Amino acid sequence: MWRVILSTLMLQLAVYRVYSISPMIGVDCKNKLVTRSSMLGSWAKVGGSCCIESIGVLKDNTLIGVAEDNQLYTKASPNVGDWEGPMPDSCCVQDIAVMPDGSLLGVTRDQLLVTRPWTRTTVESGWEEVPHSKGVVAVDVYATGEIVGVTKQGTLKIRDGLDSKWKTLKTEGLKVKDIAIQPNGILFGVGKKSNSLHVLDSEGVWGQPIPDTDCVMSIVSVSNLDVYEN
Repeated sequence: MWRVILSTLMLQLAVYRVYSISPMIGVDCKNKLVTRSSMLGSWAKVGGSCCIESIGVLKDNTLIGVAEDNQLYTKASPNVGDWEGPMPDSCCVQDIAVMPDGSLLGVTRDQLLVTRPWTRTTVESGWEEVPHSKGVVAVDVYATGEIVGVTKQGTLKIRDGLDSKWKTLKTEGLKVKDIAIQPNGILFGVGKKSNSLHVLDSEGVWGQPIPDTDCVMSIVSVSNLDVYEN
């Protein structure tokens, strides 16, 4: 009996861990923004949000996106304003993330990490290459500053920070094309074949596709932004 009760409690905790998430913003298969406030329901489409290939969120909750021209554009929020840009001297990246200090972390088309302070002007801007960073196509950052990269093959690498080197992050069960790290440390991935969200568990095993999360290409977790704000 106690084994049954314990198994039930563990299952409830696992479900709570997955579904109690911060809001998420994605880029769908048509390069338009979609949002969701939980893993229940489905993606909500955002009008007038084309055409972005990768999405990030700045410290002030402004959206920052990589467009088809591999330059950066900004948007006030999912449902407010149009994409503005391109940001000066922002070519050429294929993915974007934001470091804990607010600086930008990009991935070039040559699969290198580059960084720059966040500024809307050319003052103190311009990409700087991160040493020993080759080999990833997408990236996200833990609140502690640890950087997780996605390889072209869909596996993961991790490094302690900008000044360290990549180490293999062993995972099982899935190849991914993009990731998003929640404020509480939960790591979501977009399956290369499924185009759906999956959760990486504490043992390094990718879970099954989460229902009604398909047709996304890029994702980002949002800590303080109401994704449905008008």
